Amino acid sequence: MNIAQGIFLACLVIAFGVAVGWLIQERSPKKKTGWPTKHRPRSGRANSRAKSSDESSSALSVSLAAAGAAAVAKREGNSDLSAAAAIKTDDLTRIKGIGPKLQERCRSVSISRFEQIAAWSEIDVAEFEQSLKLSGRISRDRWVDQAKLLAAGDDAAHKAEFG
Repeated sequence: MNIAQGIFLACLVIAFGVAVGWLIQERSPKKKTGWPTKHRPRSGRANSRAKSSDESSSALSVSLAAAGAAAVAKREGNSDLSAAAAIKTDDLTRIKGIGPKLQERCRSVSISRFEQIAAWSEIDVAEFEQSLKLSGRISRDRWVDQAKLLAAGDDAAHKAEFG
């Protein structure tokens, strides 16, 4: 084999690798990165688009929280309250096992009230443990039991049982 044949073979292998990589990429599920895959902004526009993406995700979180608050208000018989008026946040750090950072992570997925945590089923607990990467902490620290007591306003029972 001479040099020309070696170079031709190397180019052929590279072209084959590129083609296979492109096919794999096209068939794989697309990740939501906030940017279109074909039209990435140039340096000046990057920050403005990133901010609008963050704003839209925070707007989505607020609308999810409003929907959840409206559902709680309706269940409690306060159907005349608007969703915006029904939004309130609780100090989730009162639940043993939730610190300030974990509270922020909960709020980032629209969990901000004791009633929301108190209403979780075992399936919900498993989903939130996975999404927040807590590996059994919610069950171990009995967040749902604590949230039920705190949502009912029974601080004395919460303090007696959980310290």
